[in-house]
Amino acid sequence: MQSSQGGTDAYLLDTNITSAIWDRGHPYHDTTAARVKSELGQADRLVISVISLGETENGMALARFDSRREAQIRAAARSHRVILPVTHHIAETYGKIRAAVFERYASGKKQRKGRPESLPDLVPSQQLGVQENDLWLYSTAVTHNLIFVTADAKIARITDVTPASLNYSFRPLIWPWS
Repeated sequence: MQSSQGGTDAYLLDTNITSAIWDRGHPYHDTTAARVKSELGQADRLVISVISLGETENGMALARFDSRREAQIRAAARSHRVILPVTHHIAETYGKIRAAVFERYASGKKQRKGRPESLPDLVPSQQLGVQENDLWLYSTAVTHNLIFVTADAKIARITDVTPASLNYSFRPLIWPWS
């Protein structure tokens, strides 16, 4: 997915983008699908994460779509050539980015010593202003040197604190719904 110059020629699509593309009943399906095709190009340059598949399954279960609509969405989702799993490399990147978000946005004095499993998760996503799955998705983009494509302007809360040591120089493409 990386070019010989160390750059990228691929894009990681956020779940809000994939949802609009995969679901023909989504209010932004036509405009998002057209924009992805015209601005991002070939399907083999479009990468998704297994995280988006999970978020999509959750969304369908909560929305209680009929079986035909669910089947259409699943077929579209599984047609992607590259579906990235969560790996230990992504987990390492996630840990660094999550710590930077925690340091910037956690209010009040938080205990920073103790067992790792008891620290950052005590601060809910709502207080940090970012969703956990967005942290995982963005960490996937950073790890694989992909451009992150999202409709969520709140991603800036993550990108603004991404440690320079991760050597990620891409800014996300933010396509707010209008």
